[in-house]
Parts: sequence; structure tokens; C-alpha cells
Amino acid sequence: MKRVILLLIIIGLYSCNTFDAEKYKNNDAVYLNMVKEYRLNDDGSVDYRYSHKLRLLSYYVINRVYGESFIPYNLKHQTLTINKSLTTMADGKEVKTPENAFNKILPRFAANAPYYNNLREMVVTHTALERNATIDLDYTIHSNKNYYPYLMGNETLTASSPIQKLTIIVKVPHDKKLNYKLFNYQQEPKVTKTSSSIEYKWVFNDLPAISREPMRSQQTEPKFNFSTAGDFNQAFKEFVKNNPVNEVNLNEKRIKKQTILLTALECQKKVVNEFNHYKIPLKHNGFKFRDAKSVWESNGGTNIEKTIMLVNLLKNCNIDAEPIAVIDSCFNNKPYVNLLNVKNFLVKVNLEKDNYIYLSANEINNSDYKYKLNNKTVVILKQENEKIKTINEKTYDNNLSVTSNLKLTDKNIISGTINFTLTNGVNPYLNTITNKKSIKNIFKNLSSSNISNYSLKQNTGEETNVVFNVEMKDLKEQANYIFWKLPEFNMGFNKWYLRSLTKERVSSLELPFCINESYNYKLSIPDNYKLLAIDTTISINNKLGSVNIDIVNKENSLSISRSIKLIKTKVDTSEYADFKILIDTWLNPKNKEVILKY
Repeated sequence: MKRVILLLIIIGLYSCNTFDAEKYKNNDAVYLNMVKEYRLNDDGSVDYRYSHKLRLLSYYVINRVYGESFIPYNLKHQTLTINKSLTTMADGKEVKTPENAFNKILPRFAANAPYYNNLREMVVTHTALERNATIDLDYTIHSNKNYYPYLMGNETLTASSPIQKLTIIVKVPHDKKLNYKLFNYQQEPKVTKTSSSIEYKWVFNDLPAISREPMRSQQTEPKFNFSTAGDFNQAFKEFVKNNPVNEVNLNEKRIKKQTILLTALECQKKVVNEFNHYKIPLKHNGFKFRDAKSVWESNGGTNIEKTIMLVNLLKNCNIDAEPIAVIDSCFNNKPYVNLLNVKNFLVKVNLEKDNYIYLSANEINNSDYKYKLNNKTVVILKQENEKIKTINEKTYDNNLSVTSNLKLTDKNIISGTINFTLTNGVNPYLNTITNKKSIKNIFKNLSSSNISNYSLKQNTGEETNVVFNVEMKDLKEQANYIFWKLPEFNMGFNKWYLRSLTKERVSSLELPFCINESYNYKLSIPDNYKLLAIDTTISINNKLGSVNIDIVNKENSLSISRSIKLIKTKVDTSEYADFKILIDTWLNPKNKEVILKY
């Protein structure tokens, strides 16, 4: 009987440490095991324990990726303990990490931020690395009580390399309720009650590596969210309660412009351009921040700190403004929401007649920020005794259109008018009302020097219409040929920097917004000029959108119509082939250049 038990133990240990080399032959590394454990103690302190066994399979990850581990923490409020750090070489020899391989440095994100010099990053330099070696790292970070407002987590269940086994453990006292949600993964936890706590345990097997493909959609990634705040309202009320969210203590010289909007934009310009931005994640300071006066006097702050300062500056100018947090709509009014789900902080500026706009404290808005909040939820950070209110922002149509009436002279100059309209998120309204000349830089392949004059026919937050009078003298000439690249908008499709697409994708693709972009160019040409192209008609329609191209060469005139319409922001892998057809057709340079012979 003892032999049977011993044999079962040996088999169990072997099965836990087996490694299928064939399965991971195309990977640079693989996590054999990863454990993340959260514990909320009775006194409010938090212990986070992390460990992994990482098998290295290529020299690339040895030299460029996993040669060091970086562990950020706060010296004032947290204690880091390294429980284990060693390397098991390919022949089984264990090499402990030497003492001089543990070095504390200032995290890169805290550079030039004097107030946050209490942050540290433990750099663990792993030794004895070779192919098929295994890094064994185990550490604990203890956070003092009241450092975090409550226990929270927002874990992505994938890493830069595949994970054979991932274990997540959350322990809370009996008087605390854990609210949790798994996204894009189905599994119930194993719940164990002990005398001191309730333990929730999830075990995930064979998790793929995070895709490195550009414009990867995060909507389809498996994620795990949890919180002990109690409910949605309490999750944000604790944040407001612990911080000077609505405290007004700036008494600076007032900025005054002709309108509330222009004054608000001038305040934004001052905060963005004159104050440093410290890109420090809020969690590394216990979700606490300084008041506006402190930020002003130190000439810099984090995202939320500059946001609060902009609110103060606006209120100092008698403008009603509120700080807001932006979260994904899937977290709205959900009990498992927490502060780690906040994607951005903005300022809601209340204008006349119940109108409002969103401004950033870290970048100059070309348009109202609401156009970037497709299906996001805005959380208004009000006084702690008020119920937290939210606004669900919708998705807007973004249209860009061009019509023109142009003429090519025998001096190889194209002159005439270009009329264009921009709406919503692609409309640089906030930029044009402060600098009208900026509209002259709206196109690529059309320099501002070629625009003799222009007129703003309409300029509102929803739509801008402009007419250019152009005289293009810089056409490329070679031998007896003229090359004219059609003007295209700098924003819209071109702002995404989509170039040639790969044949296949393993992850979903996500576009910033839907778009409807069209160009209609009409060009009159002299009798002795000939177009080096045949009439072309291309029409592609599928469930993702459409591309239409028409090139018609009539006597002494040329008509070119190009349009692309994309009606979905998320492109699944099953839809990628249709998406690639649309994009490849649109990007074809043959349909974007006119060649004439004379």
C-alpha cells in the first residue's frame, strides 16, 4: 500500500512538472506555473504574493525579455519580501540569485517627479540563464492598512508567453463580500472557508500568449475583475472621500476670453503646456493624490492631479466644471467595478443651456473628447455625500467628404476649389476656433502654400464646412509626364496609420471609431493631355463596410470618386479576410494617383 501511495505521489509530481517541448516549439518561453494570491487582512492591510516558474526556450528572451524582473512598490507604505529567486539550469543544477543581483532603483515612470521619489523598483537580475533553464521567482508585497481603500484586482489572464497553469487566489475576512467577474472565460471558483477567512481559488490551464499584433482588441481578452467595495457607488465614493476631489484652493489670476468655451480652452492650454505630466499609475500611491494648490506649486502632477488642477482653474474663472472618470460600459453599476478599471480622467465643462464638453488635462483637444468615448461610461466624481452619477456616452458617426472643381492649365498648374465637410470626432472644431489657419493643414498631398485663400462656411462642434481656393504649382514632373497624388485627410482613416495588412490574424482587431470618408475630384484637362489609366469601377460591400472607386475619363475631363465606410469598430478573426479586402483595395496606390502625359 505504501508503495502504491509513493508511486501516485511520484506520478503526481511528474505530471505537474512535465513540459511538452513539441507543443511550445514555436514559442520563446513558457510559464510552467504562475500563482497570484491576494489577501485582505482583518486590519485592512493587504498581502499580495506572486510566483512563477518560467522556462526559457530561446536566446532572444534571455538577452532581451526575461533577463531581469521589475517589481515596483512604495517604500513608505509597502514592504517587499523576496521569498525565492533561483535558476534551474538545463542539467538540473540550481543556482541561487546572488545578493548583488537585487537592486533598488527609481521607476522610470517616476523620473523627474520629486513628490513620488518614495517609489522604488526592485530589479532582480537572473543569473545562470541558458536555453531550457527555468527561472523560479517568488515575492510578497505587504501594503499597510488604509493604503488601499479596499481590496481590488483587474487581472488579464494572459502574459507575454503562454502559461501552462495560472492560479489566482483571493482571501477575504468573513465580514467582507467578494464581488467578482470573469470576462471571456467560463469558470467558477473553489470556495473554502477557514477560521480566519474565505478563500476563492481559480485555476486556469493552457493560456495562450498575448498577441503582439497591432490594433489588438482588448474586448476579447480573458480578464478577471474583483472588489470588496460593496457596490458601484461605494467603489467611487471611497475614492472621493479619501482625496481632495472637489476642494477648491487655487487663487490665481483669472483667465478671461470672449466666451466660456474659449476661456476653458485657454485654461486647458495653460495646464497642458506649462505643467509636467507624471505618468505614474494611481495604484502606486494607494489611489491617493495631492490637491490643486500642491500640484500648482510643484509645477507637475499625475493624470488625476492635473485634472483636479484644471477643474480648480476653471472654477477660479467662474466656470462650472467637474472631474470625471472613464470606464468601460460593462462595469457600469456593477458591484465588481473598482478603481483599476478607470481608463482616464477628464474634465466635464458645463456650458450654456445644459451643453457640456469634455476636456483633457494632458493633451489639447482638437474636438470634444466625448467623440473618443465610444460606448464608454463617464463617472462624475462628486461630493462624498452624494450618489455617484454616470453618463453612458454613445457612438457617433464620423464623416469626411470632399468635392472639388479643378482645372489643369497648360503651365502644369492645378487650380480651382476644394469643398470639404468634417463631422463629430474628425472635426477639429476646438482647434479652429482658437486658430483658424490650422484648417489649412488638414490634408496630406496639399501643402498650405498651395491654398490661396479659404472660407469657413460652417464651424460648430458637430460639423465644419470649408472651401479652399487652391493653386497647385508643385506637381511632380518627369519627362513629359505629370504625377498628381490626390489630397487626402490627415485625420480619419490616415490617422490610424494602417498600412499593408498581414494575411491572417490570431487576435481581433479594434478600430478607434467608425468612419465614412469620401473624395470626389473633378479635373478639367487641356486637349493635348492624356490620362494614363483606363476607366475603373470597383465596388466592394460586406458586413464590415464598403469601398467604392470610380475613375471616369471623358473628353477633356477626369472624374475620380473614392469612398470607404467602416461600420464596425471590432473585427473578429472570422471577419478579418473581408476587412483585409476593403483595406487593401483602399490603400492601392494606383487608385490614389493621377498620371498625365503631354
